[in-house]
Amino acid sequence: MPEEVSKFRFIFKEAVMPAALLGMTAIFAGFNASASKEQGRIKACQEIIKDLSNDPVDRPKTVALYALLKRYDADAAKPLEGWFAEVSLDHTVALMQDGRTKEAEAFVKALPPELLKADGSVTAEKAVSKAGSIANARTWERAGWDNLEAGKVEEAQVAFQKSEKAYPSFRQSFEISKYIDAHKAELADPATQKTAVDALVEKHSFSAPKSLKSRLGRP
Repeated sequence: MPEEVSKFRFIFKEAVMPAALLGMTAIFAGFNASASKEQGRIKACQEIIKDLSNDPVDRPKTVALYALLKRYDADAAKPLEGWFAEVSLDHTVALMQDGRTKEAEAFVKALPPELLKADGSVTAEKAVSKAGSIANARTWERAGWDNLEAGKVEEAQVAFQKSEKAYPSFRQSFEISKYIDAHKAELADPATQKTAVDALVEKHSFSAPKSLKSRLGRP
């Protein structure tokens, strides 16, 4: 990370967060004054937002930083919209999966309107509903893979079908359930199970859990 970015990230984490973002505008302005070039300032701010958003604990704070950047320089914030909308949705889904619905609702309500539009939700209510559906789909998807690893073929197929029903087209759940339906004999037979599961993981590596890929010797 560039030294300028690292320095500001430290200031933001150590001075701004504990104060619940009070004084952030002044810190931001000070950072701008010390920047040698306009492009350097914009790039640094974008990198700070992306860096902080990697940690779920910091994500609510990045919403405030993104909003500040937008007010200060809308053109600099614009390229982050699509990316930040995805990060925000993923964070909301994770909160919903953990049963932290109130936190999810509060997080979504604090999002700038353009981020809701970017992920297709438009309103905070729709965003929370969408996140809940995806969280449900993820839970059933994981159950599908777990059952498949345990040799419970019928249960695995049902789980993937429920994942698809919870959020249609979610991470290939429909295609996976069809594969299971077409290869039930191979998946149920200990002699062919590993080969059949490996073929499925090869087709759907994005969906397959890391633990299973590792067991099969896949990256």
